[in-house]
Amino acid sequence: MKLIRTFIISVLCISYASQIFAQNAQQAINKIFKGKTTVGIVYSFGDNSLNSSMNFEGGPGYYGKGFYGLGARVSMEIYNNLDIVTGVTLVGNKFEVTPPYTGTPVLTSSMNLNVFSIPLFAKYHFLKFLYVSGGPVFNLNSGERDLNGIGAGLDFGGEYSFNNGMVLSFGPFMRVIGILPWKNYKLINSGVNFGIGYRF
Repeated sequence: MKLIRTFIISVLCISYASQIFAQNAQQAINKIFKGKTTVGIVYSFGDNSLNSSMNFEGGPGYYGKGFYGLGARVSMEIYNNLDIVTGVTLVGNKFEVTPPYTGTPVLTSSMNLNVFSIPLFAKYHFLKFLYVSGGPVFNLNSGERDLNGIGAGLDFGGEYSFNNGMVLSFGPFMRVIGILPWKNYKLINSGVNFGIGYRF
């Protein structure tokens, strides 16, 4: 009987403690992210370049043929005009590859290089419709050309919010992927972003 009573009291205490913890955690989150949240999708395109340390050692040459990006974004207001932005983006890059020169005619080939990117940006709104954002970008890809790891990005543009909650954004940006000094490859994307979302 004592064992059953002890078990019941323990379960009740754990349940009460977990509720208190959950409430406190929710209150802490509400204090940090006390503003509006925007969710949406972003499409981007532009120019690209792939720099390799092997270019100086007789390696192949890479000539950018453009890229596209498609991703989902979440923007959470933490203070007046200041947001934290994250999400996930698939970036598809196309390159023309020229083999190392060997003294004989060489044939170029096409190469696709896909990268999954997760930004963690601070976004500042100013002059009513303009914004600037930037921060680290965490990247993942497969294949021989290793771009896994950290990069950096910078966005600038305009954003307009409608009365019904819809948000449209547009602006130029730049991403550098593979900034760690021991990486053999560095990918640079520069172009424009188009975004559509909903703020609630």
